[in-house]
Amino acid sequence: MILPSTRTGGFAWRAIVAAVVLLAVLSLAAIPVVRIDAGDQQRKEIVETLAVITMAKTAYAVDNELIDGRVVTLDQLVGHTKFLKERPFFPLDGKLKLNPIGALPVYVLNSGEEIKMKVGSTNGTLQSTPE
Repeated sequence: MILPSTRTGGFAWRAIVAAVVLLAVLSLAAIPVVRIDAGDQQRKEIVETLAVITMAKTAYAVDNELIDGRVVTLDQLVGHTKFLKERPFFPLDGKLKLNPIGALPVYVLNSGEEIKMKVGSTNGTLQSTPE
């Protein structure tokens, strides 16, 4: 004798719904990580730009025999025949604080956060990293 099945086929639908919910939760959990990585990348680009500005500022100071504490403007560094061919680009909104010769430049985001260079020596090379 064959007994009728009491399954209605709902198991497959429950498994599919559970899988979709699980994927949605995992996707939502991954979104902040992607945003943090993008923010870190933009901050890294800002630090790299600050390193280029620092080199241009130093070259300008040496070329013009300026001593520490003297103020250099971006207009003195940027131009076709100058140390930077074009104005630096920053991927986040803020303001550049060029600072006097001998002090590293700082980029201040509109939120007030400061992005600075950290310069260290490793085998005679300069490294710049976000603090």
